[in-house]
This record gives sequence, C-alpha cells and structure tokens, in this order.
Amino acid sequence: MQSNRVWLTVPHARCPGGSPPQHLCDFAAPSGAQQLASELGGRALVFIGDVSRDQCDLNRRRCRLTTRFRQSLTNRLRREGPPSVLLDIHSFPDREGAYGPYEIVLLLDAGHGPSAQLSRRLRTAIERDVPGANVAEMEGATNDIQVEMHEYDVPAVLIELNEGMNGERVRQYMGAIARQV
Repeated sequence: MQSNRVWLTVPHARCPGGSPPQHLCDFAAPSGAQQLASELGGRALVFIGDVSRDQCDLNRRRCRLTTRFRQSLTNRLRREGPPSVLLDIHSFPDREGAYGPYEIVLLLDAGHGPSAQLSRRLRTAIERDVPGANVAEMEGATNDIQVEMHEYDVPAVLIELNEGMNGERVRQYMGAIARQV
C-alpha cells in the first residue's frame, strides 16, 4: 500500500573537486528540493546524492546496487513500502541546450501512465498558479530512479530547474508543484 509521502531525490547534488569543464553537478537542485520539501511539510522525504556524477551517475542502473544513495532508496522501499510520488530534482545552466528557453522542464517516461498523468497535472498547475510560467514537458532519457519507482507503480517525474531563476521564482514553482502531489 502506498503512503501519502512524497520522495524527493537529488542525485547530482555533490560536485566534484576543482572547476570541471562540464556540468557534473546540479547547482540549483538541492535548494529547489529543500524549498519543495518545505512546501510539502512533513510529507516529504529528501534523498541527497552522496557521490559526484563523474564517480557514478546516480540515475543509472549500474549505481543502484553500488552506492549508498541508491541503496538507501531501495532499502526504504523494502522496509516501508513505496511513496505516493517520487520527484527527481535536477537543474541546468541558464539558457543552455534544449532546456535553455525554459524556467522549469518536466521529464517523464511516457510509457508509464501514472507518471505521464502526474506530469500533466504538474504542468497544468504550474501554468495556472505561476504568473508568466515558462514550463515545458518532455519525454526524458531512461532514468533508473524512475524505473525503480515504476517497478512499484509509483508515479515519478524528473524536474529540471533553470539555474538562472531567483529564489522567489523557484518558490512559486515549488508551491504549485506541492499543491498537486
């Protein structure tokens, strides 16, 4: 039986040492997840990645059994059962790549009906509740955190936040999301 708990994962929170030439960590994701957790109150459980992406991309299957972060998700699932929803929080550099024009991007596995429905609900709420919302909904690449949740029939959506947004704007988006989960 699923709970009313919402799990928030931030797999790319840990940055590697030095100044890497690539985007190996999600600079705005930890604070975005904490803002969302605050909006959700006691319903949220936050999992913060403990290794940098250059060591092991925590969204990939090969890391499921070899990292504390992924083992903690799996152990919690086995011990307490699945959450009602999982939101995998990421961020991207401002004005870069396919996501660049947007403030927030929802990535889903369209083959998993409950996740697609959740993504549509989130997008509708954002467009309704956030003035001038600049949101996109796209199908994402295979993400093993979402895959693991789908094994328990848990809706899971990956949320990408634009790193150029200010704190108030992030709060508006996280508030709209919190009211839907």
